[in-house]
Amino acid sequence: MVSALIGIATAPISLSYWKIEKFGVWSIITSFAAYLSVSGLGIDVACGILMTKNASIASKNRIFKRSLAMITLTALALLALLVLLSKLMPGWITYLGNMSLEVKGIARKTTLIFVFSFIINIPFGVIANSFASYQKAYLNNIFNLFQAILGFIVLLAVIVIKLNMPMYAILVGISWLILNIIKTIIFLREKNIYEAETKESIGNRMAEESRHIILITGVRLWLYGMALMVTQNIGSLIISNHLSINQVTPYILTYKIFSLLFTIVTMTNISAAPMLGREYSIGNWPWIIQMHKKLFISTLFLNGAIWIGSIMFLKDVIRVWVGATGYAGFLTTVLLGAWFLLHGLSNLNYVVINAFNYTKKISLISWLETIVFIIVSTLLIGSVGIAAIPIGLLCGTIIGPLWALPYIIHKRSKGSLKYDINAFKKALIVIASFVVLAVFSEYYLAETILKLGLNLVIFGFYCIIFYKILWLEIGASIKLGIN
Repeated sequence: MVSALIGIATAPISLSYWKIEKFGVWSIITSFAAYLSVSGLGIDVACGILMTKNASIASKNRIFKRSLAMITLTALALLALLVLLSKLMPGWITYLGNMSLEVKGIARKTTLIFVFSFIINIPFGVIANSFASYQKAYLNNIFNLFQAILGFIVLLAVIVIKLNMPMYAILVGISWLILNIIKTIIFLREKNIYEAETKESIGNRMAEESRHIILITGVRLWLYGMALMVTQNIGSLIISNHLSINQVTPYILTYKIFSLLFTIVTMTNISAAPMLGREYSIGNWPWIIQMHKKLFISTLFLNGAIWIGSIMFLKDVIRVWVGATGYAGFLTTVLLGAWFLLHGLSNLNYVVINAFNYTKKISLISWLETIVFIIVSTLLIGSVGIAAIPIGLLCGTIIGPLWALPYIIHKRSKGSLKYDINAFKKALIVIASFVVLAVFSEYYLAETILKLGLNLVIFGFYCIIFYKILWLEIGASIKLGIN
C-alpha cells in the first residue's frame, strides 16, 4: 500500500519532467513489466505455491533448487529472443503508438534497456515467491516498499542531474539488481533459521516436487497470468495506436488512482493466501469456509467504497494531484469503478485458485476475457474514446471469470466453497443505490462546500448500512456455523 502511494506521489513529478508525450511513452514501457513478470512460464509462482503446500523441508529444498534452475534457463532464452527480435524487426517501435520522431528514438533505447534489466532480474522471482512457504511473506512486501522508495530516489536524482530517459532506465535496472541481491541474502538467512527450528516432516501425502509438476503448474499459471496481465495493461497500447500517445496519460493517471485503492483489496486477499494453502494441506475446511466468507464480504465492501468514492471525489483529487489534464472523464471513471468491483471478486477467486492449485483449464477463461476485451475496446474506441477501455474490461469480465471462476472453485472443492447468494444480492442492491446517489451528486450539484459535505454524508451512510446489513449478518452466521 505504501509503495503504491509512493508510485502515485512520483506521477506529478515525472509528468512535469518528461512532459505529456514522454510520460505516456514511459507509462507504456513500464506496463511491459506486467507481461514480463509472467514470462518465466509461471515457474516462480508455482515454486511458491508448491513449497507452501509441501510440509517436508527436503521437498521444499528440491522444489526451490529445481525451480531456480528452470527459471534461470528461461531468462537466458528470453535474453536471446530479445536480441533476435531487435535484429529481425528494427521497426518494432511503431507498435508502441503514434509519437513524434524525436521521442521514437528515445523510446526505442529505453524499451530495450528496461526489458533487458527486467529479464536479468526474473530468476529472483523464485526468491520473492518462496518467502511465503516459510511464513515470511511480509519480508517480500518490505522489499517491495524499499524498491518503491529507491525508485523515487532514482527519479529525483535523474531530475537533479538532468539525465535522459534511457539513463533513467539503466539506473532503475541497477536498483532492482541491488535490492534482489540483498533479498537473496536475507532469504537464505531466514531459510536456515526455519530449517534449524522446524522438525522435519517424515512424510507428505501431497508431495509435488518433480520438474514435471513444477513446469505443468507453472505453465498453467503462466497462461492465465499472461492473459490477466494483457487485459490489465494493453489498454494504453490500444489508446496510443487508435487515438494518440497523449491520450494515454489521462487514462494511466486515472487508472493509477483506482489501482492504488484496489491495492487495499489485493493486500487483504493475498495476505490470506499462505494461510489458505497451509490449512488446505491439512484439510481444515471449516476454517477455510469461514475465511472465504470474510474475504468475500470485505471484497464487496471495499470495492463498492472505491466505486462510490471515485465518482464523488476522484475528479478533484486528480486536479489537485496533476491538474485537469490527468482526468480521463466522468464516464470512464464510472465504468472503471464498476469493473474494479467485479475484478475484486475475480482477484479473490484467483487467490483461492493459486492457494489450492486449482489451475487446470482456467487459462481458457482468462484468454476468453482478454479476447473479448480487446475486440470490444478496439471496436468502440473510435466512437466513445477512452471509455471504450473500461467497457471492454467489463464485457470480458462478465463473459468470463465473473461466473466461471466461482464455478470451478465450487466444483473442485466439492461444494465446500461458494458465494453467499443472499449476501451477494443485498450487497449489490446497497452498492447500486449509493452509486446512483453519487452520480446524482456529481452530475447535478454545483461544486460547492455543500456538495463536498453531502458526498461525505453519502459515503458515511454507505459504510454504516453495509456494515449493519451484511458484515454483522455474515459474522453471526460464521459464529453459528451456518454455511
